[in-house]
Amino acid sequence: MQDQWAKVMIRNAARLGACLGFYCHAFNPATIQDPALYAAAEANLYNRLAELAAYAHECSLKTIGVEQMYSPHQIPWTIEGARKLMREVYARRSAPFYLTLDTGHQYGQRKFLRPSRRELKQALQRLRASRKLEPSLWLGPNSAYAGFKEATAAPKAEENVYLHRSEAEMNCYPHLFAVSEDGDTYVWIERLACYSPIIHLQQTDGKSSSHWAFTEEHNRHGIIHADKVLKAIAAAYSQEPELDLPPHIPEIYLTIEVFSGTADIAHSILDRLAETVAYWRRYVPRDGLPLTELLGELPSLAPMASPASPGQPLPQMGREPKGLPYLTHLLAPAADVGCNSTDGRKAAGGHEHRPAIERGGLPGLLGARMYA
Repeated sequence: MQDQWAKVMIRNAARLGACLGFYCHAFNPATIQDPALYAAAEANLYNRLAELAAYAHECSLKTIGVEQMYSPHQIPWTIEGARKLMREVYARRSAPFYLTLDTGHQYGQRKFLRPSRRELKQALQRLRASRKLEPSLWLGPNSAYAGFKEATAAPKAEENVYLHRSEAEMNCYPHLFAVSEDGDTYVWIERLACYSPIIHLQQTDGKSSSHWAFTEEHNRHGIIHADKVLKAIAAAYSQEPELDLPPHIPEIYLTIEVFSGTADIAHSILDRLAETVAYWRRYVPRDGLPLTELLGELPSLAPMASPASPGQPLPQMGREPKGLPYLTHLLAPAADVGCNSTDGRKAAGGHEHRPAIERGGLPGLLGARMYA
């Protein structure tokens, strides 16, 4: 996979002048349940990603990174874990390696919060009453579950002893737990958008990674709002660059990632995509506008623009003042290279698209690529 898939994608994306985001790894249950195995697998992953980062640099690829996920077996899935991944990969070969954020990949973390002692006692009472372990109870390692179940048979006066044993086991497996902010989309963006050259946009109610379109109906129930996304991106660039992390990126591709069912009617799919593009065009009226300019339009919205049709030329890029990033183009349905590659040179229909990037400060928001 390293040589015959990932490096091939790097070469192809580099020839297109594109960025590349991908995901192709996971840890099995036996690995995440064994701290030593997990540490070895984690180090091996960082070594492999560092090799790809160095190869991407040799190929003059714009940026490379992995997508953030939302469960312990697919790292990075927490904010601190994402920072650790970038730091470890960067330290190994001094080649920048980034993230692909997704606005719907924060719901799963809430299932993996570490319970407090009070919550453990409440769960134990319910277990004693029902004699059935709650499916939603997350204790992390199997050994913690074992101690918890033993507490049900122990005298009530001794239950704290068994709960303490469960907590001691949990202490040995920090990689299995998230914290509350890991389940907040906007905290992820505020902390890490400056390290995310590609951001996947999907509407969601926060209860699943729904990949809804940004239709009027979904937007009423959804938690993803374009103005809040843009403000959160700006907040990320208020942070000082850190020496042990890769440099802040000067461009961001907002990538619309809307899914449809196999049995969906074709014209309904296209209508939803068109409505999605029209919604985002209210906030990113032209491609390549500096974020400072877009923020200046909030809360008053730009007039709604008609979405570009496949093959239709896109507007010209703006110029980036020092400060915020560029938003690089909002594309109508188009294919990507590999998984999440974004084409920085050619827009829909093959029209040349050359952003004038001025380094420093906030990136240009380089619009959004539409998935089809």
